[in-house]
Amino acid sequence: MAFIDDRLLDVDKHGSLRVPAVLWVGLAILCRYWILVVVVFATARRSPDVVRVLGDGFSWYFLLLEIPAILVLLAAARRLPEAGQPWRWLWRNARVLIACAVLAHLGATAWLFWTADVWRRWPELFLASCNLFDLAVLTSVLRDDYYRRLFADFPARPPVETPP
Repeated sequence: MAFIDDRLLDVDKHGSLRVPAVLWVGLAILCRYWILVVVVFATARRSPDVVRVLGDGFSWYFLLLEIPAILVLLAAARRLPEAGQPWRWLWRNARVLIACAVLAHLGATAWLFWTADVWRRWPELFLASCNLFDLAVLTSVLRDDYYRRLFADFPARPPVETPP
């Protein structure tokens, strides 16, 4: 007996598959350094001391490594019929972009571990845990047939009206 994936029945008002909440959470995990920077700057007016989080120990290059995940996040937000070709291209290639972001995180973390002079328990444990979440996101996006279908689906362009 064949089973149908209930997630394939969840469509938006444009007739396209709705981006599930678990994917939004996964993309937020992949964009964690961008979220940290936004939260720090958003709360800096209340407490100027919070900006010290972005001090000498903050790895600013991690923001560059998360650009593929940010692009997928923006493409997910722009899944509208009037969206342009770049958004459609980004959405079709989202699985590759997510893989790039995860591999960049893994590589950067491996480099940080390799070059660390001192190993401390919590920063390293936190980074390793984040990489496990990254791998979970990548595994689900690459192995689940639903995500293959989701990233192939984009709302159709509205029909062009020709004057009579």
